[in-house]
Amino acid sequence: MKLLIKHLHIINLAQERPLEQEDSISYYGMPQEDAMKERAEKFLAGIKAGSLQKGAHAFLTDPAISEAFGYFGYDFVWIDAEHGHFDKEKILAHITSANCAGAAAFVRAAAGTPEIIKPILEMGPEGIIIPLVESPEQARAVMSACLYPPEGKRGFGPRRAQGYGHIPVQTYLDEAAASTLVFLQIEHIDAVHRISEICAVPGIGGIIL
Repeated sequence: MKLLIKHLHIINLAQERPLEQEDSISYYGMPQEDAMKERAEKFLAGIKAGSLQKGAHAFLTDPAISEAFGYFGYDFVWIDAEHGHFDKEKILAHITSANCAGAAAFVRAAAGTPEIIKPILEMGPEGIIIPLVESPEQARAVMSACLYPPEGKRGFGPRRAQGYGHIPVQTYLDEAAASTLVFLQIEHIDAVHRISEICAVPGIGGIIL
């Protein structure tokens, strides 16, 4: 569906009618509840098909950098909140900028604790990267922080991830796990020795070596 926006008058070119007030619009011209899931699924489908997924690393705080990466055709932007000087406001700005330009947003968190993971997921990125995972026990704790009950212990307060309330609660809950990929970063020799056990933890979207 292509959209033409001019003088605040929005026309649906596919159906040749003015968009109704209840029509939801996202950066891709699709319902907001589908946009995040599609970006995550598109990335995974490309990986499974053996297609190179191009990404860029954003460690400077200006969100225009992530926006530029999207416009230059990168499939995802790695927003480095572990080593970059990012507060929550800057992380959110980078996520929205990357999405606005058509790229998926993957945020590397400073750590894998619930108090750090939860607000990042509520911002609605397509992926979260957890550094220094060394054991299956730690991997299970990370997944518990990322998933709502009964699978996990994540608290509810999704904000942007739920379209600021636009997405029905049940629809959001049904799609939440599939809309955000969880990547675990293997950086320690102890993790290498137990990598098969770590990979066996349910829900992990990928491993970064």
